[in-house]
Amino acid sequence: MHCRDDLQLLGKLVKKHPALDVVLVATDTPAEAAALTATLKQYGVRRAEAWVFADEFGERLRFEIDRKWYGELPRTYFVAAGGESQGISGKLDVFHVEQWVKDHVDPAHRRR
Repeated sequence: MHCRDDLQLLGKLVKKHPALDVVLVATDTPAEAAALTATLKQYGVRRAEAWVFADEFGERLRFEIDRKWYGELPRTYFVAAGGESQGISGKLDVFHVEQWVKDHVDPAHRRR
């Protein structure tokens, strides 16, 4: 399952880069919040801020998040301090994620 692979990757990144802020938005319903919390704990991302869709009508919420997102999962957004964002659908690539963190989060490695 791609989402679990991505959670595992994010858990490792949070440990490796304490300055990295991770916010998770699950497309699950509020009724599934307890299971989501247990899953986050299992993968080491429990300190991440986590949200669930508050409405069963996910299409409208997806449109509000990103008009170009058609519901494919997993969906990840990288948002830099200046507000620039990049959305990626599908399984995360470890190299790409590590490079983004180095460029945007880790001040010792930022490109000048």
